[in-house]
Amino acid sequence: MKLPKFYVRSEGIKGKDGEFNRDGFYVTGLYHLKPQKLDLMLRYDYYNNHENKSVLPVIPEGSRQLNWMKNREYTVGINYNFYHLNRLQVQYTFKERLAAGQENSNLLLAQLQIGF
Repeated sequence: MKLPKFYVRSEGIKGKDGEFNRDGFYVTGLYHLKPQKLDLMLRYDYYNNHENKSVLPVIPEGSRQLNWMKNREYTVGINYNFYHLNRLQVQYTFKERLAAGQENSNLLLAQLQIGF
């Protein structure tokens, strides 16, 4: 069976929690550079955790948690399938925080999956 070289998946969410409107979505793309061996992964993720600015949640003093965050994440990764059910995944994510006073962040993730 021949697999397609490109795969895309996306989901969205929208809801209301009391007076707070929340929404978000993601889209992930996977391109098989070398089918069943090497994949390139791209992902965009957006989450808005608090849309109603007239009613701000109570944050304990000294807490760094901000419940009204808006975030965008951009991820690029590579998957290397070196043996049946075994792979190495490496991803870099840049997290753009859109709420005032929040700093952007970077994440480098490596994962080894072993199946038997």
